[in-house]
Amino acid sequence: MSVYPRKKKAIPILNWQKQSAKKKAIYKLTGEEMDIISVAKSPLVLLKNKEGNLKIIHRQYLTINEEEEEKPLTKPSEKLFAETTGGKEEYFLLFNKEEIFKNLIATEGHFRNVLEQREKVESGAFNCVVKHLADAESHGDEAISHSLIVEGSEASKNFEQLRDGIRELRRKTQDGHINSLSGLKETRKLRRMFESFNPSFDISKCKSCDVLERKFEKELKQHS
Repeated sequence: MSVYPRKKKAIPILNWQKQSAKKKAIYKLTGEEMDIISVAKSPLVLLKNKEGNLKIIHRQYLTINEEEEEKPLTKPSEKLFAETTGGKEEYFLLFNKEEIFKNLIATEGHFRNVLEQREKVESGAFNCVVKHLADAESHGDEAISHSLIVEGSEASKNFEQLRDGIRELRRKTQDGHINSLSGLKETRKLRRMFESFNPSFDISKCKSCDVLERKFEKELKQHS
């Protein structure tokens, strides 16, 4: 093992840290490219050249090129981005669809809870409904432009109609012009509209979900 540049004092025992990411460094004095094996807490770096020889060189004599290691995807947004292949527009459109779907399901659930617990409902019971609808509406706004780029004009028009329907239901709820039963029915119509041009989100095609779907249909008829 050789040391560059050579020093009169012996190199002390150092606390070396192995590199998890693939990194290379160029020795400024010779232009030689080497792999970084580990880095000490001091400015010294342990490297291996093409011949497999190990060298310890002071950091100031090196140009370090870092190549990011492929990290595991931990955040939902990162996983969602990895699932798409059409760039950021496709990623954002899929994100919009996910959020519209979840907010419509949540709105449906809130209306159903109020319907089933009429005597226990307190003032402000529809506050959460308004929030979910407002969130779904905002994602509808974004989906109009994203879908135009990714899926074309027809899809964009579909999202525009959906957005308008969600906005109308939100305003009715805020103005107090709707009850839990009619709100539940209108929300289900909006969800079905959404599923009609986004079949991958169609709950009726989910074998385990279909049982719940038929159960809710029966409950709605009982309240009608």
